[in-house]
Amino acid sequence: MRKLAGFRALGTAVGTDTSIALDEISIIGSADTFRALGNFLLRASREIQLHDIEHMHLQDAIADFSQDNHVDIIVLNERRIKQKG
Repeated sequence: MRKLAGFRALGTAVGTDTSIALDEISIIGSADTFRALGNFLLRASREIQLHDIEHMHLQDAIADFSQDNHVDIIVLNERRIKQKG
């Protein structure tokens, strides 16, 4: 098993814009969906490493993204984001 550097997960409840800390994340989808999400995370990691971007949204990377059918995932560059607390 590979080691993983520490990270945090934040989220918002439907209809709110207040971030809360999450202990776990459950994603319900198909194998194709998980592959697409994995590809998005790999692309975001490359952009962060090569261009030191602050963040990247799934909704900007998926052609048919819909708030009714999808949940936006925002990947944040820990070096560029200062968390409260």
